[in-house]
Amino acid sequence: MEHQLEKFVYYHQLKNYGVIYCRSHIWRLEKKNLFPKRISLSPSRICWLETEILEWMTKQIARRDEAIAEAQGEL
Repeated sequence: MEHQLEKFVYYHQLKNYGVIYCRSHIWRLEKKNLFPKRISLSPSRICWLETEILEWMTKQIARRDEAIAEAQGEL
């Protein structure tokens, strides 16, 4: 699959996107396909694609909005 030039987001930068999970929790979410998969740049350097992090954030917001709409429908 061909990608346009994309920005890498390193672990320490995730907090700038509102992601404040510890490394082990991110790993667990990745294994359950609940967080974008990491890219290994070297044995000790990992990152994620910014577009995938932003897409994940959009999905989290949509889940929240759906839950609110369902709760309001039950009132």
